[in-house]
Amino acid sequence: MVSIKLFATVAAMLAPVLSVRGHGYLTNPNVTIDGFMKSGYSATIDRGTRWGPFDHPKYGYGSNATLSYFADLFASKGYNSLGEFIVENQKLETAASNTECGLTLLKESERSKLPTSDLEFSEFNHIGPCEVWCDKTKVLFANNCQNKYPGAPAKVPFDHAKCANANRMTIYWLAMHGDPWQVYVNCAWLQGGKGRGLPPVVKGQGPVKKGAGSKSVLAITPSNEMEKVAQEADGMNGGENETREETEPPSIEASPAKCSRRQMVVSYIQQRFVTRVN
Repeated sequence: MVSIKLFATVAAMLAPVLSVRGHGYLTNPNVTIDGFMKSGYSATIDRGTRWGPFDHPKYGYGSNATLSYFADLFASKGYNSLGEFIVENQKLETAASNTECGLTLLKESERSKLPTSDLEFSEFNHIGPCEVWCDKTKVLFANNCQNKYPGAPAKVPFDHAKCANANRMTIYWLAMHGDPWQVYVNCAWLQGGKGRGLPPVVKGQGPVKKGAGSKSVLAITPSNEMEKVAQEADGMNGGENETREETEPPSIEASPAKCSRRQMVVSYIQQRFVTRVN
């Protein structure tokens, strides 16, 4: 058995990670995710490798530069939707991720009601576009959802008529605060529907990042301070380079690489805690 003190210690260790490193997921309609990190990103898009150096003389620096760059790139490549852009270019981060729905799962017993007013997303806490579909009907698109839908949770108005009798709602969000960009895809299966249904965008399964899904072993005890754990996580990728921050000047916001490592720390702590409880 695990003592109450151990439980409290683990909770205290997790709190700063969740509050600082948390990201976004659908909260209304609700989604089903098998695991602890509901807010984790499922894939990345390596902008620098795929499309070359960022043209600072043309676009400048900061959030507006990033968004302008993406708008030009999106148009020049002939994409019809953000979902298409993501599915074609994403690299899945873990073996649990899938092209259609990220980390979300279909459980018939946990289908959600279609919201009677706005749909709700926990928070768009990074710049970047988002897009919502009901089955194969595009419901909305915004170039910068952090700006258009502020707040936590973010309340997103949508056309209910486009979702009448829909089997599932899919949201795509591309967080563009660094390179690589982070991909968030959620599917919420709705009451009245049946089965998985067809995705909004039908493409081949994205590649899985090398080493994704493997378990890393850290020497962590409940008495460790969170920063020590984070430092160990920062070193467990075998000298992996820090994320390139080409589109914005340095800031205090965590880079995608560190987000990923913190994610792994939280997952490890959760797995170790559950193992000890059992």
